[in-house]
Amino acid sequence: MTILDKILFAQDFASTSKQLESVAASLASSFNSTIVPMHVLPDDIVNPKVKDLLDDTANSRLEATTKTLQQSNVTVEKPIIKYGTPYDQIVMTASSVNANMILVGSGESNAGEKFKLGTTTKRIIQRSEKPVMVIKEDSNLNVKTILCPVDFSSPSERALKNALIFARRFKSELIILSVSELTTSSWFTSEEDLAEENKQRAKAHAKQFDDFLKNVNLEGVNWTREERSGNPAL
Repeated sequence: MTILDKILFAQDFASTSKQLESVAASLASSFNSTIVPMHVLPDDIVNPKVKDLLDDTANSRLEATTKTLQQSNVTVEKPIIKYGTPYDQIVMTASSVNANMILVGSGESNAGEKFKLGTTTKRIIQRSEKPVMVIKEDSNLNVKTILCPVDFSSPSERALKNALIFARRFKSELIILSVSELTTSSWFTSEEDLAEENKQRAKAHAKQFDDFLKNVNLEGVNWTREERSGNPAL
């Protein structure tokens, strides 16, 4: 099995749908992947005529997506329509079809939010055991730089191995980032003691970083190592 043997392509038929189709085709072509298109419809439609209309429209749009992908010489499985909460159905379907990745659009975010992700996309990322690739509006698959944060755990080791595969395939620059968390504990009696503690933490963290990278094959990759101190999430 390849790293991207199968991609679940969750379509919402938004304005960026054509762009998503292009990214899906490029990604599948690069990794010789199979694409499974899907769409989720609401399960609370009472009027049977409205339900039939939604079903017909969704089927028609998924058929069009399938034809577009096939024209790019991409293998496409039979489209899937599910009913219910989109993020739940997408996550469950990814597991049931044994997808290696979920491909989604960024969705619509609330005004003023720093990270422009819609609610559905956020919840897919939070709940999915599968990797999720999010495509924002006006984005394409021109992968020039890959940022791979690591915390020296087994999951981050697997993430780095996948990042290396992508970096080699797309000839991208890879930045391996690790963040040493700062303590702000009130137990320290002076600013000097607190600063010294964080200095020692950063030193120990750098040693862990060294040891972590010793076990990684970085041959043939244009990569750099980046160390920061602070809140890893930020």
